[in-house]
Amino acid sequence: MRLPFIAATLAAAATAFGAAQAQNSLPDASPLDITQTTCRFLLRAGPEQEAILIFHHGFLSGQRNEVIVDVDAFRAISHEVVDACIEDPDAKLVDVFEAHR
Repeated sequence: MRLPFIAATLAAAATAFGAAQAQNSLPDASPLDITQTTCRFLLRAGPEQEAILIFHHGFLSGQRNEVIVDVDAFRAISHEVVDACIEDPDAKLVDVFEAHR
């Protein structure tokens, strides 16, 4: 079963996300409601953008009970999400991810 792999991936993303917040390079958002996070948050994240993308992939995979990780598809979706966010920075990030998965 791939559940331990997904759990480890989410834990790594959460750790990276927490470290990024400690460096104050992310916008102030504590606690963070990811259902309300906009694309602007992702676009302003700088070097933490990758951790945010990984987290959202993991979040949606968990919601869908998916246990198979297609890294190439995740990479392509991430590029689509960033492009869509550039077009509409006020869009909710979760909605943009769902539209491209």
